[in-house]
Amino acid sequence: MSDIPQADSFYSKVSMHLLHQAVVMYQSNLRAGTHKTKTRAEVVGSKKKMYKQKGTGRARAGNLRTPVRVGGGHAFAKSTRCWYYRLPRRSLAVATKMALRVKVEAGQLKVISDLKLADHKTKSLLTLLGQHSLKGEKCLLVIEAADPNLVLASRNLPNVTVMRRSDINCHEVLRHRFVVLDAASCSALVGS
Repeated sequence: MSDIPQADSFYSKVSMHLLHQAVVMYQSNLRAGTHKTKTRAEVVGSKKKMYKQKGTGRARAGNLRTPVRVGGGHAFAKSTRCWYYRLPRRSLAVATKMALRVKVEAGQLKVISDLKLADHKTKSLLTLLGQHSLKGEKCLLVIEAADPNLVLASRNLPNVTVMRRSDINCHEVLRHRFVVLDAASCSALVGS
């Protein structure tokens, strides 16, 4: 296990407002927005008046597609919507560093120099996590270069996520209880 960097090496101070904005953006971008119901214009049926206005002894009735009738369209129908938006790239980079600082201050960031596996067995990864008292915890493993063995070994563990350093964001960092960096990715994050 390598030395854990100081909290100041990631960012000088934490802005909860920026972290909140970034997490809301990432969660908003995960929304599908595929909800849809039909308006009275989209429901199948005639626009013709059902029966004459007077002389039947019944209430006045318009067409079949009115929202009042069973099988009619919705008065205020839901329509599909895209929830996607982006914050500036620099703001997101700063938010990621702030999230890493939060993890350092909480004692939930670990640096492992030898974050590599000889084979692609899940048992090997569980052994490695057990050595660092992370077995059963929700962990984000951050590696500098792609490692197929680590990715394949973690695929069967629901609480373990493996990401490259270039792909991490503040939402992923804050979503996991522990963040585990390899030595190369840690030095790259501290240096940038």
